[in-house]
Amino acid sequence: MAERCPKCGEARVPERAACGKCGLANDRMPAYSEAHEATAGDDIRAAWDRAVADWASPSRHDELMQLVARHGIYAWAAGRYRDAAREQPDDPIARRQIERLQKAAEATMFASAATRPDRTPAPYRATVAVLGLMIVAIIVGFAYAILKHADSNPDTPEGQLTPATPVAPQTR
Repeated sequence: MAERCPKCGEARVPERAACGKCGLANDRMPAYSEAHEATAGDDIRAAWDRAVADWASPSRHDELMQLVARHGIYAWAAGRYRDAAREQPDDPIARRQIERLQKAAEATMFASAATRPDRTPAPYRATVAVLGLMIVAIIVGFAYAILKHADSNPDTPEGQLTPATPVAPQTR
């Protein structure tokens, strides 16, 4: 069997410096493979070994699926099932498990996705700010006028306004 890229599974061409499909450099493939294998713990590898030993048993695949979902290493498990599907292309179990992993990974992604904050600017933000400042200035102006009027009339007690004096109509 031809050697394959550990990232995408494409058959490696020795004359190329990198994988023709994903671009992973040949000299980085061993490090990538080690890092990818390190994502799976011993319990998951043992569950994979049990599933391979009893391939036709759905309970073994379900056990592996539960561990994969708990640890969130869908890519690792999908890679293992893809390798099994390459070895036996007509194996319905490997294809079914790949579909299950894809659906579980998508469901996990959608369930854990966060919505982005809305960054569109509010319309008329500057106009509202200017109008708010103008209203505050008008209120301050009225307060100042009331206080100034109270200070200009010494007969009036503090804080009390004087009543308006009626003016006699002028006749011609």
